[in-house]
Amino acid sequence: MLDKIFSAGKADSSIHVGESYALWTQLQAWYDVQEVTEALLNYVKDGDFKLVLEQGIKLTKDNIAKLEDAMENYRVTFPQPPRKALREPAEPMTLTDENIFRLIFDISQTALSVHVKSISICLNDSLRKLFADFLSAELEAYDILVKFGKTKGWVHYPPSYKLAD
Repeated sequence: MLDKIFSAGKADSSIHVGESYALWTQLQAWYDVQEVTEALLNYVKDGDFKLVLEQGIKLTKDNIAKLEDAMENYRVTFPQPPRKALREPAEPMTLTDENIFRLIFDISQTALSVHVKSISICLNDSLRKLFADFLSAELEAYDILVKFGKTKGWVHYPPSYKLAD
């Protein structure tokens, strides 16, 4: 019995409706993140921040490919893919690198919650591992964002809490 639990046997061949929904919503979210990040990249001036975002786009594209493979395998209908991102600003906008950082930072925080929720509903071993891998990669990306944001002074610190005497 334990060898079935701890061995890397054949992947589950079916998924339940919640797992299908998790796949679909995760892919839709990654499509949105890719489109928004590539569009915002046009407005970033800081060279180091551009590198951070480009690494995020690479991670996003890798995760999209994994989700598309899983959805194809389980025959889940794909959401609408993102449109071809513009690498040139269509209209001038008043966005600062700090505004863009905070938006990406908020997206990363939301992604952590989405990954945990997806893991918690998955009974399919391979999908649960896929979402756990996404969570692990997102935690690493979030750690980089926090450290980067601190160096730039872009992370907001809540006020200190002091117990009354």
